[in-house]
Amino acid sequence: MQYPHKGIIKVLNIDNTEKGKVVGWWIGWPENKPKLFGRIIGFHGSKYLMVKFKKGLPGQAFGTRIAIAKNKTDILK
Repeated sequence: MQYPHKGIIKVLNIDNTEKGKVVGWWIGWPENKPKLFGRIIGFHGSKYLMVKFKKGLPGQAFGTRIAIAKNKTDILK
């Protein structure tokens, strides 16, 4: 991976009109007890979103689920 602090995620239940609303939202990995947090920074094609993390993602993160919320505190609940 060229930039380990950035990633591309595929959001399953979202259409193109709703994608613009989630830019700036927080994500947490892993889904059940997040340890790493990132922010959605833009689009990548028609099905994917770009995410930026402070720390790089480990290899175990690929293919797993993440939590998405408008506020970081909502992910921790």
